Amino acid sequence: MNGEAVKRIEAFIESGNYPRLKQIEKDMKLLTTEMRGFLESSEIKRHEFPKYQLVARFTAKKIYKTDTQGLNEYLFDIGLLPYVVGIDQTRLAQNQDLYEQLQDFRLPDRFYVKANFNKEYKRFQAEFFPSYIQSEHMELEDIVRNLAHLKKEKKVLTQQYNQLKKDLMKLPEIQHVMKLPSEERKSLHHKYGSLSIQSYPKKYDSFQIFNQLKENILIKYGKPKLQQLEQFSRNGLISERDLNQYRVLTDIRLDFSVITMDDEKKILSVI
Repeated sequence: MNGEAVKRIEAFIESGNYPRLKQIEKDMKLLTTEMRGFLESSEIKRHEFPKYQLVARFTAKKIYKTDTQGLNEYLFDIGLLPYVVGIDQTRLAQNQDLYEQLQDFRLPDRFYVKANFNKEYKRFQAEFFPSYIQSEHMELEDIVRNLAHLKKEKKVLTQQYNQLKKDLMKLPEIQHVMKLPSEERKSLHHKYGSLSIQSYPKKYDSFQIFNQLKENILIKYGKPKLQQLEQFSRNGLISERDLNQYRVLTDIRLDFSVITMDDEKKILSVI
């Protein structure tokens, strides 16, 4: 007998919501690539399309090689080390004794539902939700118009899918799986594939480690969180010049994105 989780994911698929969402994502990726082709020869790096409330942007992404331990020592000297770094799982795995010691500082596991799909789903997707986008025959105006429409539809479907996953996590059958040891967590199979309960990467309490153990543990095994570094840099607590002492610029990647004007305002409000 199928459980409630299986019934709900099958219903969401057969309603067309999930396959439509996946097709929209593919179409948007294709259209965005075509749009970049239209604009990348321009010297302008930001293009507004007010009629559709969209902005196309080329942004430079700097790639660095970082002296992590040196940066951690600097963060310790200025009193920000536990605020910025988390334990690097890869490096910790190389020290079994320390790994066992730090389990007392491990934060509670967090889980999420991962959907996996089989050939029956792929057949269902291809038969009932083919793509009608023919971007090679489109002018820029057509691409922008289609992107604007698809973005609105994707937002609604993504919200529905995220809510479904939240609701699934509350079901007793899912809660039961979460309590099992990782090696005993079995996938829940359904007509179109399976649902598996995955745990996010382990996290540790950096402040407790810093306060109760030696600070060199965070210096040696800590990994600075880029988002936190950027926030402190914007707030003036860390200067770009100081950061550059511990990193070498290795490349500059030119990224391209298409976002709504509202989303751009939100991004700019936190910079």
